[in-house]
Amino acid sequence: MDPYKVLTEVVKAQSFTKAAENLYTSQPSISRDIKRFRKKDMI
Repeated sequence: MDPYKVLTEVVKAQSFTKAAENLYTSQPSISRDIKRFRKKDMI
């Protein structure tokens, strides 16, 4: 999944769980995507 889309949805939803629901995926998947994004882009 596009990491920017995931990050945007997490910020908008203010919750990894709610973002996962909105993106029709699991919360662990969202956490993993954010972790990869942080590692790659150093945020």
